[in-house]
Amino acid sequence: MLRRGDVFDTAKIKALYFHKLGKQTGKELLTEAEKQTPVKVKQRAQPGIADMGNDPDSLEIQKEWLRTSLIWVCVPDDGFTMPSFFSHIGKNQKFHHSSFKAGHDVICAGEWIVEKGKLRKVSANSGHYRPELDHLPQAVMHLARAWRAETVVPRWNIRKTKWEEAPVLQFKEGPRGDGSYKVHPLSE
Repeated sequence: MLRRGDVFDTAKIKALYFHKLGKQTGKELLTEAEKQTPVKVKQRAQPGIADMGNDPDSLEIQKEWLRTSLIWVCVPDDGFTMPSFFSHIGKNQKFHHSSFKAGHDVICAGEWIVEKGKLRKVSANSGHYRPELDHLPQAVMHLARAWRAETVVPRWNIRKTKWEEAPVLQFKEGPRGDGSYKVHPLSE
């Protein structure tokens, strides 16, 4: 996957943003030149935190998503057969999923982790749009060229009350499994 002509890496983008905030998170991902770039003293919005619900075991999951994920939306692109994807750092009280399309309809929205151009994880975690599990497969299918064997889709297991990661091909075949899954513990 490319973003603005460069290999897309969500953790690297997050690390650059944290550097601008004066934080050390993700510093190992920065080049020496990037590390030497002075921190500009400027009021910046804090990155949003992935709300993974009330799962007591989700603290490590939340940390991973905070450090490495960006928000995304998949939108119909007039005149083209494929939709467009937009991605950015979610910022509390500043930039949300709805910011991409000014609150208008989207195919799906969520968060993803892309590492060195390869899609690692993709979710439908969006506070504004609150996509249902039926919306996510549409977007996931449009990302098929970016899938890798290790690409996973986190889903909330209703019966076990915990997050589970499904390999993308398994998710494609049955997003709801046997009815045990939904997109997020707080979704309907």
